[in-house]
Amino acid sequence: MGAEQVPGVTKLGNPGEYQFVIHLSEIPGLNRIALGIRDTATAMLIRIRLGGPDAVFCIHFPPNDHESRPRHHPYSTAFLWNDRAAATQFCCSPDPNFLTLLLAKALHRNLKDGEWQQRLRQSRVREVKDELIRMAKEASDYATQRCIISGSCGRPLEFTAARPIACSAACQDEFDKWPLSVRLSPLLRDLSVLDLLLSCLSSQITALIAEPLLNPDKMPTPSLGCQDPVQLLLVLDTFPPMKPGITLKDIVDSGERGSERNDVLSWLCSTFQGMIVSAPAFDQVMFRMPEGSQELKRKGDAYFNPKTYLLLNTNAQRQKLFEEQLAREGQKGGGSAAFHGTPAQNALSILCNGLKQNVNSNGHVWCSSDPFYTTYYMWRCLPRKGHQLLYRSWGNSTFKNQQLLFGLETSGPTGLESKAAESCPQDRLMVRHLFVIPAEMAESCREVQGGDGVWAQKYR
Repeated sequence: MGAEQVPGVTKLGNPGEYQFVIHLSEIPGLNRIALGIRDTATAMLIRIRLGGPDAVFCIHFPPNDHESRPRHHPYSTAFLWNDRAAATQFCCSPDPNFLTLLLAKALHRNLKDGEWQQRLRQSRVREVKDELIRMAKEASDYATQRCIISGSCGRPLEFTAARPIACSAACQDEFDKWPLSVRLSPLLRDLSVLDLLLSCLSSQITALIAEPLLNPDKMPTPSLGCQDPVQLLLVLDTFPPMKPGITLKDIVDSGERGSERNDVLSWLCSTFQGMIVSAPAFDQVMFRMPEGSQELKRKGDAYFNPKTYLLLNTNAQRQKLFEEQLAREGQKGGGSAAFHGTPAQNALSILCNGLKQNVNSNGHVWCSSDPFYTTYYMWRCLPRKGHQLLYRSWGNSTFKNQQLLFGLETSGPTGLESKAAESCPQDRLMVRHLFVIPAEMAESCREVQGGDGVWAQKYR
């Protein structure tokens, strides 16, 4: 069947050159997140040009906000495929992602063996387009179900990942060598998430400056070739505002210290292996201020709706352990809810590694069935007036004077019968929600003693 008879296929002016339009509507929402496909992308363009024993191809996403007309930079099958070197050379858009990488790898393999070239020469373009659609779906499933290092590993994961993940330390070392533009693509889908992670890092570094003896294993930071945390804060403050459509190139090329910003983002991709997204409207939580709080008296409104994020999954080891615990407890549909409050200096460590037991808590973590009682722990061990130590957002961040409250899923019965904070085995807890609470509201709750404590109107 000729190209003119197949929807979404165009035979171009050069001999043996075709353009295929692959619509992305059949890729599920979670897979789009994992692959780093932006919400504005509705289709993908693939160009293939035959010539001699080798073929060339390229991929890009329309519309391209950075160019008025698409440019094409074909990649030849004459070159051997290499995930590190080739991953961005075939993508004509400024924001390559995991879909472009995985699809290009399969496309390179199929064009290399000559079968596809033979099909195109025989005008069997319908077969080629069907194969491209199948390959896109396979890449979509692969990114959420298997170790992303496909050549030497590719082993199945025991859970569904919301962001491509390496299954072992050896695979992670290989993954860290991939182009940052691809590894960062899921976090660039929602720029407020990247803003939040950078603010958590800023809070952590600020606490290290205030208390240099804090355990470095608990609170790791990027070295950037130096050990001075003050310099790290200065680097964070050079990040540009996270405006819609920003790319890694925009971030790195924005003023001085671009290479150091690149290093921070690379470190963040390796250290934080989970995935955070903004909660949809149906998953928002309405909070009610406790009786007697100063904020309630000032505003006269008992309810507010904090900015809410979902932690879809954490690192592979932690996620696997929790999924196994859910299965043992028979909680196939998920467990019950709890809350955990902690100073913001600990937030990034929790997001990266999960909740960890206190050295004196015998394998347990403090949490509560009522968020009101967890607010005390947001301020614990810090000066009452030291708000600057609690949450220090970076210079151009949209988060100012905020606190973070963690919503937890429990894998089974926890014994949280009262509203007061109680200890729970750490293996039975998984962070699911992040609530961004204005600092004045958290402080107001802390000042209330003996309030009714019913702070969450609805919690999933």
